[in-house]
Amino acid sequence: MDWCEVFSRRVTALRSATTTVDSGPKCDVCLVLFTDERFAFLSPHRRLAVVTALLERTSSTAEPEVEERTVAELRPGDVLLLPTSADRDVIRSAADRQLAEGDRDQATQWQKVLRQYVSEQGLTVEQLRDQLAATGCRRHAQTIGQWLRSEDLIAPQNAYRGDLEAIAAVTGFPDFKANLERCKAAIAKVRNAHFTARRRLAELILKRLGAEEAALGGLPKVRIEGDLALVRVELVDEKITQIPRSVANRLLEP
Repeated sequence: MDWCEVFSRRVTALRSATTTVDSGPKCDVCLVLFTDERFAFLSPHRRLAVVTALLERTSSTAEPEVEERTVAELRPGDVLLLPTSADRDVIRSAADRQLAEGDRDQATQWQKVLRQYVSEQGLTVEQLRDQLAATGCRRHAQTIGQWLRSEDLIAPQNAYRGDLEAIAAVTGFPDFKANLERCKAAIAKVRNAHFTARRRLAELILKRLGAEEAALGGLPKVRIEGDLALVRVELVDEKITQIPRSVANRLLEP
């Protein structure tokens, strides 16, 4: 695809997104173009369901699993599983069907208290980083910024090895300290639900496409389940654009 065509398709996509819907709240997105002429505006921090390795795997002995990546980690040729009718995190939605009410809320208490603390104290990410570092939790400002901003993060990578204790110590919220172990247990449940959901979606895709076709990397234009469809990435425009939230994170037609 030459850059004239890229520019033309980008203009068409932006015009479609900004003129065919109401002027509601906007959000930051990156435009991703697909090989079948469809496109999507995807949030930079959204964990996307990527099935490239699943379709290209050469061994049937390995357990099939859907991967999770952000827009910045996508490459041309990658195959995504995206909803067509609404903004929905594919893997999270599948995982939530396995969880009891309140499990995810309990698992993300660490993030809620961190956001509340930063808001009440008027801290910058760098100031929060320094306070956490004083307790022994040394993380890059970029990592801590992601802790605060991401809507898809279940827990810090080292949630069981000191990060949550550091957050409890710095924020000083007594309820969070008292329920720290419950938070850790809920994190384990949510992570396991995501793992199971990735496996289930992989099995569903292989069954829907057929093992032989999947092994060859075939990609027919079929629905996988409900409003979920497979698309192959042609180009990722990493420039941040603002569009109405109502058209973000779902597959769009030109």
